[in-house]
Amino acid sequence: MAIVAEEVRVAGAGHVYAAPEGSVIPGTLSALAAPFVDLGYVTTDGVTFTFSRETEDLDAWQADKIRVLSSREPATVGFALMQTNSDVMVLAMGGGEITDEGGGLFKYSPVQGDNAVRTLVIEFTDGGKTYRYGIPRAQIEGDVAYTLTRTGALTYPLTFGLLDAQPKYFILSDDPAMGDGSLPGTVGGGEGVATATISAAAPSGTSFGDDSLWVDTTDLNQVSIFNGTAWAEVAGVQLAAAPASASIGTVAPTSGAGVPGTENDVYFQNTGSLYAVWIKGAGGATVWTDSGDTIPLT
Repeated sequence: MAIVAEEVRVAGAGHVYAAPEGSVIPGTLSALAAPFVDLGYVTTDGVTFTFSRETEDLDAWQADKIRVLSSREPATVGFALMQTNSDVMVLAMGGGEITDEGGGLFKYSPVQGDNAVRTLVIEFTDGGKTYRYGIPRAQIEGDVAYTLTRTGALTYPLTFGLLDAQPKYFILSDDPAMGDGSLPGTVGGGEGVATATISAAAPSGTSFGDDSLWVDTTDLNQVSIFNGTAWAEVAGVQLAAAPASASIGTVAPTSGAGVPGTENDVYFQNTGSLYAVWIKGAGGATVWTDSGDTIPLT
């Protein structure tokens, strides 16, 4: 890639959403609905992502450091909320409950040891291009400290640790710059262009590349992904019936050219770090359903 000023992004406006653990993050950039809650104003510090890596050098008899081993990869996301309401209070304190005491009075009561796991979504838009960070499982880490003062707004600085999930997080974007790369793991880059194949036997040969997909029509239509050397079944992803065709794209499917149009066909939406699975249902060429399944890229 070259120096391109138009690819410089500024997160000038955005939103932070929270939902209970287990809430499904849509595989599109459509507006979030319940149970997701917009947490309102965030301080000008914005949102901070921290991706750490604890490593250990592997030395050899003949040489120093021939490999670096990763033992842990902790990740956190931090932000400070500015609004005070029931959603922010319960989120910031890790749980508890607010009750209506009557007469216009409301009481928050904490629950000892409560630290609920949440599903988070952070989103920003720049120049009509949207980036949505999906975090399936997160939990508050460390202290929650806020100050009451007459010279500034009451804010709630929060740090969430990302918990184990498949994937731990993902980034969904409609930015064309995300769909054009040269390095391994990017769309159009690496060992080969990812393909989607439907057959009774695993594809062989060199016509497919890393992150290609295969739908096994004899094994309950199990979906597998090629990791560069072998096919591996993707746990939890299963089609309702054998599709007649499959394709891969970067945007949600429509009835237009380039996407399958027959009942039970499958469309793998490449979102940059994973595939979102769409299934063609009955009712004509415009009916598609997001299955809610995701396939992490290898």
